[in-house]
Amino acid sequence: MLSTHLRDCGETCFTGQLLISSPQGQCWSLLYVGGHIVGDGQGIHPVRRWRRQVSQYGSKLETDVRLKLTQRSNGEGCDLEQLLRHHDLPPNQITMVIEGSLAEVFFDITQHQAHLHQQELGEISVTRQPGSTPAERSNSDTLVKAEFLWIKAQQQWQDWQSAGLAPYSPNLSLRICFPEQLKQEVSEITYDKLSSLMDGQRTLRDLAVKLGQDVRLLTQSLLSYVQRGVMGFKEIPDLGPRVQSITSASLLPPPAGGPLALTQRPQQPSSLIFCIDDSPFIAKALGEVVLKAGYRFVAVQDSLQAMPALLKHKPDMIFLDLVMPIANGYEVCTQIRRVVRFRKTPIVILTGQDGIFDRVRAKLVGSTDFLAKPVEADKVLQMIEKHLVVPDPVLRSAPSPASNSASFSVG
Repeated sequence: MLSTHLRDCGETCFTGQLLISSPQGQCWSLLYVGGHIVGDGQGIHPVRRWRRQVSQYGSKLETDVRLKLTQRSNGEGCDLEQLLRHHDLPPNQITMVIEGSLAEVFFDITQHQAHLHQQELGEISVTRQPGSTPAERSNSDTLVKAEFLWIKAQQQWQDWQSAGLAPYSPNLSLRICFPEQLKQEVSEITYDKLSSLMDGQRTLRDLAVKLGQDVRLLTQSLLSYVQRGVMGFKEIPDLGPRVQSITSASLLPPPAGGPLALTQRPQQPSSLIFCIDDSPFIAKALGEVVLKAGYRFVAVQDSLQAMPALLKHKPDMIFLDLVMPIANGYEVCTQIRRVVRFRKTPIVILTGQDGIFDRVRAKLVGSTDFLAKPVEADKVLQMIEKHLVVPDPVLRSAPSPASNSASFSVG
């Protein structure tokens, strides 16, 4: 049924949205201009889907393209052609981005439809929602082969089933449940790579792009670990703006025989420490250490949200994770140093890759210092004391870093 609509929309030069929905409420949308597909929307993880394709076929695009994609919500469609055309991406590459996104959409529809049939839950429905082309929008010149991609998705689903993967979606994340057992079964190099990539922040499709592998072959190679319980699948949310701001606090002398007290002191704000790390647990742990020392703290989990947040908050010091999805610490550090406001701001790289090469590369991109993982609270505070001049007399009277010796892990 969908293939008929794809053909008819092309032949009638349709402009608007082709809406695909299931009885369970799952929806997808295809955006048309003059019979050409220019983008898509909804489905599972649309923002991840768009950014995966941009990262493969548009590596030279400016960072704000990925930022614009991230700022979209799950219910919004994205006119990929218009967005990429504004950044002078060649028409053939724009077509590849749209086709790559469309291929994932068609596979997901095919898999969902197969599950509906298996459980006798009904059929997907397809409707057209005509629209008009905005005055500023020129006609499309992309040549997306939608009918061919739909047929190809049917074959990919057959291959996915034949590999024993029918119950699993490529939009699931894979995590390591028993690290020690995995260490005994693979080489040290393989384990280090798997543990750094399977951080609960990437889907199977994200991992495949990161490793340059076919998602089916990659999932099939790891399935035995899942079946034995060494690894496990889990659902994760789509990407989106994730900026967590923690209120400023000052450290006051403790009451006699009592615990330390944290109170607000807006009249004379303390220095602001900024953290860029994709793990909310790391941000929380680091924030607790920083706040107890009397500083303010802001954490950003999405590396592409870092620059707008930095420009808004103007921190006095930055802790930057090295291994993050989409843009790593080296790339983010380079971008930060290009901004005049942050050319002298201390940037401390946080990472488990504590080798000479990593330290040299970190220096080359403009980092101030390098803090190896796992780190301890006192080492974090010593690093702040080393690079940050604090004029606040209240902060000078705070207990020494050694008084906060609890350790935590930064990833």
